[in-house]
Amino acid sequence: MKEANTNIIELVGEDNETVQFEHVMTISYEERDYIVLKILESEDPEEDEVIIMRIESNENGEELYKTIDDEEEQQEVFDAFLEILDSQEEEK
Repeated sequence: MKEANTNIIELVGEDNETVQFEHVMTISYEERDYIVLKILESEDPEEDEVIIMRIESNENGEELYKTIDDEEEQQEVFDAFLEILDSQEEEK
């Protein structure tokens, strides 16, 4: 029996197309939470591209994932993500 992957997240883009992502990790950086996602059906299967989005809450307390418009913030969070990956590799 094939086990279902519970790390799958479906997001709807601006063009109303649904895209599936694998949840890689959730990280906290400078008092904000971010989600790191890997697209499941990439055009280049050899490339492990990730997308990082800021986690926010709406008025009902539901989580929303927002794109990061500030390039500096995006780079800082990506660098923090890489540091986490490096430390996990060192532990192995």
